[in-house]
Amino acid sequence: EGQPKQAIAYLTHLDQQSPARSLLDAIAVMYRRMGKNDQAYESYRILENLYGKNIRWAMEQANLLVRRGDLRGAYDVLRQDMSLAQPNDLDFWKLLGHVAWTLEEDQQAEDAYRQLWTHRELSATGQERLILLARQSRPFEAIDIGLAGWRNTHSPRFLLQALDLLLQEKKHQEIQAILNGLLPWEEKLVAQNERYWVIRAEVMAKMGQPEEGLHAYQRALALNPESSEIKEAFLWFLIDQNDRVELELSVNDWRDMAEQDPRLWGAMAAAYMVLDRPKPALPYFVRQLKHNQHDYLWLLNYASALEASSYTALAWKVRQHAWLGVRQRLLTTPPEEHAPHMREAYAMLANVKDPGDALLELFRQEDIHRTSRTSPVMKELVLSWLLSQEAFDAAKMWLWKNYARRMTAPGWAELAIALEDNDWESIHAIVTRHTKTLSRSDNIEAASRLDRLTLAQTLAFDSMSRDPDNTVAHVQYQEAIKFAVDQITSRIMFEDRRPLSSYAWKTAIPIQLGRMEVRPEASVTWQTSTDASAFSGVPHVDRQIGASVGYRRPSMFLRLTGFQRSAVSNFWGVGMMYEQAWNDHFSSILTLGRNYKADDSIALQVGGVKDFIRGQGLYYFSKRQFVSLQLDAPWFFTQSRDALGHALGVEGALGHHLRREYPDVTVRVTGNVRRYWRVNTLPASIRPIFPGNQPLTSDLVVPREFSQLGINLSFGDSIRDVYTKGIRPFGLLGANHNSTNGFGYSVEAGMAARLLGQDRLVLFGSHIRGGFGQNAKTTQMNLEYQRWF
Repeated sequence: EGQPKQAIAYLTHLDQQSPARSLLDAIAVMYRRMGKNDQAYESYRILENLYGKNIRWAMEQANLLVRRGDLRGAYDVLRQDMSLAQPNDLDFWKLLGHVAWTLEEDQQAEDAYRQLWTHRELSATGQERLILLARQSRPFEAIDIGLAGWRNTHSPRFLLQALDLLLQEKKHQEIQAILNGLLPWEEKLVAQNERYWVIRAEVMAKMGQPEEGLHAYQRALALNPESSEIKEAFLWFLIDQNDRVELELSVNDWRDMAEQDPRLWGAMAAAYMVLDRPKPALPYFVRQLKHNQHDYLWLLNYASALEASSYTALAWKVRQHAWLGVRQRLLTTPPEEHAPHMREAYAMLANVKDPGDALLELFRQEDIHRTSRTSPVMKELVLSWLLSQEAFDAAKMWLWKNYARRMTAPGWAELAIALEDNDWESIHAIVTRHTKTLSRSDNIEAASRLDRLTLAQTLAFDSMSRDPDNTVAHVQYQEAIKFAVDQITSRIMFEDRRPLSSYAWKTAIPIQLGRMEVRPEASVTWQTSTDASAFSGVPHVDRQIGASVGYRRPSMFLRLTGFQRSAVSNFWGVGMMYEQAWNDHFSSILTLGRNYKADDSIALQVGGVKDFIRGQGLYYFSKRQFVSLQLDAPWFFTQSRDALGHALGVEGALGHHLRREYPDVTVRVTGNVRRYWRVNTLPASIRPIFPGNQPLTSDLVVPREFSQLGINLSFGDSIRDVYTKGIRPFGLLGANHNSTNGFGYSVEAGMAARLLGQDRLVLFGSHIRGGFGQNAKTTQMNLEYQRWF
């Protein structure tokens, strides 16, 4: 007694003399009691190897592994021997349930706890776990467990879990019967939990007792005034009841905190729409759609809010995006199969809902049950219901009702499909048939997509003339003239890039021919050297004349360019640019050129050219965050095609739009790395631009390699290239650090304005230090005038 080691030694000796199962079992027990878990575990393993599987030995091994922290090993042991366990081996099922729950092996935990529940040997904790595990696969069993737990323990959590599941299954009458059957002291127990009042409120509303529902929500908010979940449910309740007085009070009270609470964004958007205040609803719709980007109904009601706020063009685009998205997802079957499919969907919806369901009630209220089930109205209504991802029935009902009211004239949807299919005959028929029902912005968009740009421009200008203070009409006009048929653009620029000073004039006349664009261009630069010791043979005039041909599709643009330039020499150049928008997030540009102007250095700008290939990509992570990357490889030549060197450059930017609408504000972090390689001897064809009394090397022409990191803040970028009816300033401030010359900066300021109507004047200037790895300062002044005819 008191000498376990000697006991183990003695038992081991006996087992060696005459092996016996009982001796090994006793040795394992002794090891376990001594705390020697490894030896005990090994003893049980030997027992199993010698005498076969045993449920008690499996449990002992599992317990030892649990003590060691090896839950997965314990689970594997129990799973291997589970076939030996009988339904009344309760300790085995308790251990298996606990280990499986901890390891999130939900199905095994559910099976183990169900064995215990069958024998009514499941602890309160086990009952809670079984309710959670069974609520999806066997909800009514979970309800029975919850109600039994309530009867046995009178713990409110069991009753609330059961009521939640009944609410999930829409068993409102059963919930009402349970609530009415509570004794006063029982109700007092659960009334301290706000969830009880939320459930009661939802049931009272469904059973036609809105006053009781309102009182219950108020009790819930009194218990937990900070709960976003209660506030969200309460807002949908008020929206469903159309209680504008209480809704107005709640919206005003929660407005500030709702901006930071994603749970409330959708309800606040709907609330403002019910209150006929669409503009305050817009920010909440935008926030909500960040989390539900493809939800058909949220998109459609966002479009309604935009239209009610006079943003008609944007509303059209949102509707088009939503409709094309749903069509791509569901309308992939041949047209002849649409009607049977929609009849099946309608029948399914009608059959799964009871006569008192809100869906069928809506059919009665809106009187759309008389509509043909294959009509565009019914087709879109059923699709919208099926596609909505909303969890709240009240939210879905509100969205669906608002959408239903718009579907009496679905011309925009038909037009969107025809545009997507490039079905020009259908587009013409739709526009003709729906001229009065389609909005002016719809007609403008259709004309633009059909490349009837003169008509689009005329409609847009007429719309803006009727309502000159309407911002939406102004935006429509901007878009309509973006690719106008007849326009002329002239630009005058002064540049001081010491030691080179220049004045330049450039004119372009783009002409639209359907999807084609012909663009004649001409430019003249008058330049002089301000330092004869640096440059002495700068040509006084640098002329270039050329033309480009472009081809445009909705998601791509291809341009081929040819030109003739006269500077130090006379020569020809050609180029190609291909732009592709791959999706809503990513676009890219590929550019190739031969004999293009090179501005990496002053010598190259005056007396050199470059052949190059450049790739650019722009990716938007969201509407505000973006990243851009540019890779380019230029080869430098004299204007007589003598090689000077080549380079490789990588430039990137990471940006964030602090504000997207004018005055838009954007911050960018930029990086630029360039490497240059030079020929050993400077070609004779470029020597005339330098004074003859200094040693000449290729270092004078091709700059040194450098790395640069910068940050800049810009405002008004969106106004630089578009039509504006007033005076609109824009600008940029930036700082950079260059590996060659240290810190630099960039400053830019300008303004855009309308002069006579259908024209645009832009004035801007800039001052930069530290570009292309040089310490030189560059100053520019620009005047640009654009006129549409």
